[in-house]
Amino acid sequence: MAMCNPVDVPRQAWLFVRQDESIRLTKLTLGATLLVFGPGATEHSHHFDTDATLEEFRSWYQARLFQDGWALEQVPDRRKERRAPPPGSDRRRLREV
Repeated sequence: MAMCNPVDVPRQAWLFVRQDESIRLTKLTLGATLLVFGPGATEHSHHFDTDATLEEFRSWYQARLFQDGWALEQVPDRRKERRAPPPGSDRRRLREV
């Protein structure tokens, strides 16, 4: 059974690699949920009451991955996502032809 992520849900992701395997941790910011994809086709979801308990578990899980020889390959991008300006807010002048 595959889990699906709603496109509009903000998330952060961490990619861990070991030889030809990978594990991706995905934190959904709505609902304090941590999704674990890998290694292989393995998928798990962990639901928490608070963000603090989710972060505590993620920190423990990440330390365990390091102990088992996994390397952190990719970390979350902390920059804000660019959003399209609202319609009619374009300040560029239109060139008349």
